[in-house]
Amino acid sequence: MGYMTHVIKGISWVGLFRFGTRGISFFRIAIIARILSPLQFGLFGIASLMLSMIEVITEIGINVILLQIKEKIDEYINTAWIISIIRGILIFFIIFISSFIMVKFFNAADAIYLIMLISLVPLIRGFINPAIIKFQKDLLFEKEFYYRTAIFFVESIVTITLVMLLQSPSALIWGLIAGAFFEVIISFYFIRPIPKIIFNYVIARHIISRGKWMNMTSIFSYFFQNGDKIAVGRIIGISALGIYEMAYKIAMLPITEISNVIVRVTFPVYLRIADDKARMRKAYFQSLLLVAVVSVPIGLIFIIFPQDIVKIILGQKWLVAAPVFQVLAIVGVIQAIMGDSGAIFLANKKQEYTTINTGISFLIMAIMIVPLTHAYGLIGAGLAVIVGAVATLPVTIYFLVKLLK
Repeated sequence: MGYMTHVIKGISWVGLFRFGTRGISFFRIAIIARILSPLQFGLFGIASLMLSMIEVITEIGINVILLQIKEKIDEYINTAWIISIIRGILIFFIIFISSFIMVKFFNAADAIYLIMLISLVPLIRGFINPAIIKFQKDLLFEKEFYYRTAIFFVESIVTITLVMLLQSPSALIWGLIAGAFFEVIISFYFIRPIPKIIFNYVIARHIISRGKWMNMTSIFSYFFQNGDKIAVGRIIGISALGIYEMAYKIAMLPITEISNVIVRVTFPVYLRIADDKARMRKAYFQSLLLVAVVSVPIGLIFIIFPQDIVKIILGQKWLVAAPVFQVLAIVGVIQAIMGDSGAIFLANKKQEYTTINTGISFLIMAIMIVPLTHAYGLIGAGLAVIVGAVATLPVTIYFLVKLLK
């Protein structure tokens, strides 16, 4: 029976969480979209871009490294926690100091407060107990379900309540802050071991040296996933960024979540069977088939009925997002199908394969994004992402054949 029981159980629990929370997310988006304007979403989008950019630039992949360690990870927790705290403080200061440059780049002075406010999120997240990775490492998906669900509900309740009261994009950030603060508390209350202020230089050097490929992958991935948004905000304007951001959310959520559920479950399983190429090859094609069977029909529905879906979820005033939503649905299907290949590469400690793939996608998209956005607006930005995603397919297939032959 092997690990199939764990996979099925894991997909059930992770799927229940992902689909349940994403269903509520659609409900949350539907409420917020009827209160906030595209311009307000654009201002929040600038703050989000700033946060995610600095996070990926400083990313060292602590969670992935802890998952790859075969022995017990308890002795790594203290040092990993200190590194995480230092990184959180560093991100806080970089965002705060760079906020003036960001608003000048987008010509959006109203975003300055939002960027400064969102800098608190990584500062708080830095104190989360790194031992939460044991949920995934030890295949404890049921416990992770309850843990993640509690955090999600706190964040959602705070966000919706404050949006209705404040009618301001700052409410979205206060929701993130509330969720981060709550996660810090429960990560210490429910998870063991509790980290201590003990720093091991050897362990720290091991984590940082192993994380260099993850850092490069994160940077390329960030600019591939957000370069289109940066171009839209810079070339077309903040309101256009709000429209694009909302279309991106509703196009990607249901499709890529399917892939995320399966990858989150299969990755720790891949780690355990990494030495058995036949089992890994079989497991990969099974998960690939599952992703395709579920994601392709959803993508087709989005492509065929874009106006109906946008009108139902976001309301009449957002119908202008329907054409780009249609294009981004294609991106969602491609990314969902390719998502599991990254888990295979990381399970075999081939971080460089993932780095090369994301680097190619980013490079091609970067070449195409400005001319296509100037020529076709929001749709052109979406087309540039499609070209970048498709360009890496031959390289991905080559790496998979090399690894699984």
